[in-house]
Amino acid sequence: MVLLDRGAITEARAVLSSVSPKDLNQSEVSFVRGRLAWEAIQMENENYALDDVRRFWQAAVRENPDNPAYLHALGWAYYGEGNYDNAVNNWYQAIALIKEKSGHDDDIFHVYAGLALAFKEIAREEK
Repeated sequence: MVLLDRGAITEARAVLSSVSPKDLNQSEVSFVRGRLAWEAIQMENENYALDDVRRFWQAAVRENPDNPAYLHALGWAYYGEGNYDNAVNNWYQAIALIKEKSGHDDDIFHVYAGLALAFKEIAREEK
């Protein structure tokens, strides 16, 4: 994740290419693969699409549905696709898990920000 935080897409891709095929479906690996695709898209890299991001993050959630970070990320993929209802559902699940596990997490504010943006889009669609 450190490489992706620095925008080192090429280096992160190289590290991921060393993951054994039997480990590619582990939730952590799927999450990082989605994050790589997300960051690459932000840098206008045409080798990835939002569909890739969503599929990787869906796989991470499928393998570990109680991880609020995975749900939070998947919400952003849905938001990016304009699927605001699914984004909202994932973010509500993330909030519930954060509150259940720790009561408070600084990342919860990012989830609430996503909810606000999604509700704004939903309201705009209903006009």
